[in-house]
Amino acid sequence: MSIHCRNQHTSTRTFTARGPSNLPIIVVYTDNKVFSALIPGIATSKDAVQALAQRFAMQTVVDVLEIEGRRAFLPDFVISNILGQLQVNTTYEPLQCQNLKKPEDRPEAAMESCIYVGSTVTGICPAVANVVAGNNMCQKVAKAINSEHLSLTGTLTTTNIIMANWSRSMWQIVVDRALQLLRSGPFGSHLYTPPRSQNDGVVCCPGLQRRCQPGALSIVVASEIRSWEPNISRATRKVGAFTEIFL
Repeated sequence: MSIHCRNQHTSTRTFTARGPSNLPIIVVYTDNKVFSALIPGIATSKDAVQALAQRFAMQTVVDVLEIEGRRAFLPDFVISNILGQLQVNTTYEPLQCQNLKKPEDRPEAAMESCIYVGSTVTGICPAVANVVAGNNMCQKVAKAINSEHLSLTGTLTTTNIIMANWSRSMWQIVVDRALQLLRSGPFGSHLYTPPRSQNDGVVCCPGLQRRCQPGALSIVVASEIRSWEPNISRATRKVGAFTEIFL
């Protein structure tokens, strides 16, 4: 989670969530009316998928902050004020599936297809000009979904004076719990609770000299928080995120 403080009361945190090698059908789209009618849940446009990702990311962060606020016995008007000073924006490149096939289907000669099983897209069936015994089913020639479709970047911006000076670990708690809520929704098991680094409690991530569990969703931690205010005591952290800040 990279953290950039614009001024004393504004800060921006950016996180990248990476999933396993498959996708739930709700985050892919097709403009093929045959498949949109045949496959429940598939989106019909790129904009629809991006709006879905934005809505779920915003709602889960809001839910986490509301839960923590009530756990710390904060009045509703305080919670509302905090949430009113928070923005969540996401960037996601959905996978377009012009054609869809099941694993046992034959590849097309002129175009590639998305391979789906139930409500999950598991891979890509490439175009095969000459279908023979060794490549007569999509599952035999399947290739992986491009990595750009398997990650989502979110940016959390706050103008709240207290939230703007939260530590990196505080925001890590919020992100972790938001991901747990996402798992219970339409994304289901396609999202995983991130593994922890045993060195500093920060979520591990590839490229930063930390080893992550294969297929696990990870939060990329790019830099330390820079704050103009003294660090708030961590003595009450175990009670909850808001408790640490307000008590």
